[in-house]
Amino acid sequence: MPVLQAGHEYMLLVSHFTNTQSGYTLSFGGGTAVITDPNTGDFTKASYRCLNNRVGVKFSKKFQCNSLSANGTEFELVGGGAVITGATGVNCNGGFDMDSVVLQLDRPLGPGNYTIRLKNGADGNTLLDACDNPMTAGKNIIMTIDVPQPVPFNTIDPVGCRPDRLMVRLSGAVYCNSIAADGSDFVIVNMGTGPAVSIVRANVTCTDQLADSIELILNGPVLLDGSYRIDLVRGRDGNTMISECRVETPLGQSVPFLTSDVVDAAFSFRTSLDCASDTIFVEHNGANNVSRWAWNLIMGRSKLRGRRLRYIIKAILV
Repeated sequence: MPVLQAGHEYMLLVSHFTNTQSGYTLSFGGGTAVITDPNTGDFTKASYRCLNNRVGVKFSKKFQCNSLSANGTEFELVGGGAVITGATGVNCNGGFDMDSVVLQLDRPLGPGNYTIRLKNGADGNTLLDACDNPMTAGKNIIMTIDVPQPVPFNTIDPVGCRPDRLMVRLSGAVYCNSIAADGSDFVIVNMGTGPAVSIVRANVTCTDQLADSIELILNGPVLLDGSYRIDLVRGRDGNTMISECRVETPLGQSVPFLTSDVVDAAFSFRTSLDCASDTIFVEHNGANNVSRWAWNLIMGRSKLRGRRLRYIIKAILV
């Protein structure tokens, strides 16, 4: 056993070869030093989720999962009238300690300030760390809930060549069931001379009832130059987008976008033969607003006469 010195840091490696979280017991004897963490832990963050009326709480250290009561009796909510009905330790399914807890409330909370306070639970203690030291009862954290805001409609991904779909990006999550599957929450307005374009479907990828992006499927690829605008409207479901806190995005929001003509890299050429050298003239018609070209010249020996060179020229529009 090494001689431990005050002010030094040491690491103890424990190999526990088992496929279960059965844990282990350590005992230390001799000496007068205190080798346990004197910090009993504290709250570092508390935030409210409108979805299912949940409060997430994070701590400054880890505590044993089995010291948390499933009914959440180690916690109380001061203000608001809501009651904590359950508590779940984060990552407790695959481990034995946690640094975060999700509290379930019996009703929604409105805007305002609330206090989450720790107390002795139904098991007679607060939360216990790895050395069975309890977090001090009475510790608390203030949680502020702001007035819920609607999720704005103001961003789509850059529109590429031959677009047959548009991807809407949202700064916050909305309920998946607030987006009509037929895409009727969105309307495309033609702002120029481009072809008529319409939305036939809206796809969302849901996570826990919510989505932060919407894929709008068009009635076909857009092959010509055009100027358009996507307007947010109330769809056949009777609403626009609805945020996690049940706030509907107001009408009158839109996003502009442009499409480009489909270009063709085909070009014409003619050759001028000479004894000393041959000259090849290549030309592109510049149609559909093409303004830049890149030419690749590949040289190879012709099979005719064995001496004359064959040139392969490729045009790449950029």
